[in-house]
Amino acid sequence: MIKMILKKLSELAILDCCLILSSASPAFALSYHFDAVDGNDANDCTAPERACKTIEKANQQQYNFGDKILFRGGQTFQGSLELNPEKVLDDPGTPFDGGPALLEITSYSVGGLRENAKIQGSSGIGVTDIGQVRIHDIDLAGTSLTNGGIGIAFFNGSGRAVEHISIGPNVSASGFGLGLQIFANDLESTIRTVRIDGLEVSYNGEGGMGIYGAPNILSGTQTGPRSVEDVVIRNAKVNYNKGAGILNGGYGASLFGIANLLIENNELIGNGGEGPGANSAALFGFHNLKVTIRKNRIYYTSFSGDPATGANSDGNGINLRGSGLSIYENEIVGNQGSCILVDGGGHPSLDEGGTTEDLEFFNNLCLYNGAGDPETYFEGRDVQASFRVFYSAKKVKAYNNLFVVAGSVEEGVGGVFEINRWRPDGAISDIKFLNNLVVVARGNVPFVQIRFPEDNERIQITGNNYFNPEGASKFENCRPYCTEIFNTLQEFREGTGHEMLDGLPVGRSEDAYVALWGENTGRIPAYSPVIGAGVDLNRFDVAPPETDFFGNPRNGHFTIGAHEPGASDPPPGGG
Repeated sequence: MIKMILKKLSELAILDCCLILSSASPAFALSYHFDAVDGNDANDCTAPERACKTIEKANQQQYNFGDKILFRGGQTFQGSLELNPEKVLDDPGTPFDGGPALLEITSYSVGGLRENAKIQGSSGIGVTDIGQVRIHDIDLAGTSLTNGGIGIAFFNGSGRAVEHISIGPNVSASGFGLGLQIFANDLESTIRTVRIDGLEVSYNGEGGMGIYGAPNILSGTQTGPRSVEDVVIRNAKVNYNKGAGILNGGYGASLFGIANLLIENNELIGNGGEGPGANSAALFGFHNLKVTIRKNRIYYTSFSGDPATGANSDGNGINLRGSGLSIYENEIVGNQGSCILVDGGGHPSLDEGGTTEDLEFFNNLCLYNGAGDPETYFEGRDVQASFRVFYSAKKVKAYNNLFVVAGSVEEGVGGVFEINRWRPDGAISDIKFLNNLVVVARGNVPFVQIRFPEDNERIQITGNNYFNPEGASKFENCRPYCTEIFNTLQEFREGTGHEMLDGLPVGRSEDAYVALWGENTGRIPAYSPVIGAGVDLNRFDVAPPETDFFGNPRNGHFTIGAHEPGASDPPPGGG
């Protein structure tokens, strides 16, 4: 009897062990190899010596999450890889870095030399209605800038959420209509947890990348759900996407309907300029919620549209609409449009709804944007202000930035800081421009331009330093054209009430001795008169930044501009 009981217990223990192992063990992951030279589509693809040959064969395979699709490095594969739920089994597979299993698309090498494989075609990689995909160490090459092809495309219209999309490092997509597109079709078909790190999308026709939430986000709400959530774009190169052959103007990144977006340490250079339409910008997007943009380099965005008429000029460094935007420690240089256009919504011709609310812009270097020499731009264009607040923007705070422009006396110049609600029923409110260092390095560009003088009561312009080495100071109140001009800071105080605090004048018009070019651009010397000369930001419901653009501690000082001189600064020099 005892022997029977022991035998039964032993059987149960073995059964329990098997059940535990079965529940803990993932599906067996396979690696599928493709070799464009020595492969054979009659093989099973599961080892380098049994590699298949073509993307057509890759499109015929059935995969599990956790599998790898491997293309031999240094080779070019013709065609487009297409994945969807019919080709990828709904199995959680093996975990990846503590998260869910990912279907991996990358290159493999034989021997010590590590090279990327290249997929070449009208489109590159298309993924429909599935997540849990990782793409890294591979190049995508398009065959036309104008055929609408996409280098990497993720689309969800499944009516359910898909999660965990990882792109990079060492991924490039060039020569397509659009380098990367991530598109969630509706609020039920959400896309969550997107990580883009080390992607290059350059030399495409329409733009570098587009990430789009549901179209019905255009309803105008700023606090509701978004169909794309939790996106990080980091260490990307988004350059020279010029807008060839499209209705738009060419852009770096177009971002719509996203909640919780981080854009950090990216390079966006030379976008826009060839498209016949509007909206050329390095960063462009509407209806986003909780966005952080920091430590990016945004250079040389070009005008778009018809040079003969000057229509659709744009060419902005940043043009965003949304709620909860924090933009800091960026270099925004040489864009033909504005450094930043704070688009408040309610455009008279589009009436899209929505607004921009709760935007903070601080510790940025905005250099030589917008109000540049008209000879370097298209004839007949409006030269745009460096910092523009348009339409119905609310709760906008710009503080501790450096703005440098080099303008002209041409009519139509928008100034360094422009407030323009465009039409009488606009609703601009609670706009603060504090402790900024403003330099007009050449010409007679207005420091401030307020298109509707009655908006002065909704704006606080306090604690800034304005300097023009040519002595051509100018502040403008427009009715609606700029006929009320103040030629000194004191006249501006008396005429508008700005740059006054507790009945005393604040703000300055002094040379801060800021470096305007070279390796020390943006820095001020220890003897600069703007050190500690700003206003206490706490009085304006603004949390003072703990560090400056360069990472120096502010130490509670209210210095004007983006630099707080400190022990970590390099020796003087460089401009």
